[in-house]
Amino acid sequence: MQAVTAYQSDADHDSRIYASFWGQNTAMVKAGDGRWEDDVTCIGFCGEAADCLPARYLRGGAPGSTGKTCSISDGLVQSIYGSVWMEGLQIELAGEFYEITGVFSAEDKVVLYPSRQRLTCAELRGVSKDTPMADVEQWRTSAGLPAPQWIYYGPQRVMIVQFLCWLPGILTVAVLLIAWIRMSISWGIFARNVLWFFLATGGALALPVLLHALPGWLIPSQWSDFSFWPDLLKTIVKNDGAWKTAVRYWRDYARF
Repeated sequence: MQAVTAYQSDADHDSRIYASFWGQNTAMVKAGDGRWEDDVTCIGFCGEAADCLPARYLRGGAPGSTGKTCSISDGLVQSIYGSVWMEGLQIELAGEFYEITGVFSAEDKVVLYPSRQRLTCAELRGVSKDTPMADVEQWRTSAGLPAPQWIYYGPQRVMIVQFLCWLPGILTVAVLLIAWIRMSISWGIFARNVLWFFLATGGALALPVLLHALPGWLIPSQWSDFSFWPDLLKTIVKNDGAWKTAVRYWRDYARF
């Protein structure tokens, strides 16, 4: 109930950070004609369905945050209904009947439905890219929630992958610049000074753009603070370790 209280508190106070909660379990799902499937992945959510399961819908749409509605995967449709599916059909889950509002693309058998029970994960929107960890801790404290076992900071992992993708190009440009500067030493004084002037001007103009594109947590408050960089590396390694040690849910490796 703490998760539900936090969700309602965000809505009542128009919080900058908006939270949706979800949890996963497996259960038996029955169709109206008596067909059933066991060990179906069931994802209950409270909040925005798109935040908890960012799936691509083939027909219909996501269920609302309240009421007895649900959406199911294409794999489950094929299993219990065959190739025929129409809006208004129902499934039975844990003794409750849910009307199907949409079908999303997934080969596995999955159900997404509104729930207020066993919500163990939170998805946050509105977290600042400059102070993500501080925002999360402040929101958690104000919501009265216990410290989580793991915190995933998705943009960090994306930035690392993007940097690795750009690394060959960055190294190539750096090597070409160094070679160009070394070659310019043999040029005349005027030509050499013109080249170095344009390189220095270009670097000075590019630096503010680069710093503006970077999140605040990657920029030290004082460039003379040499302890910032070892601490930053430790933070990145710690956050990356959460991806390796945390519980794996279906949505973490799903193919939509």
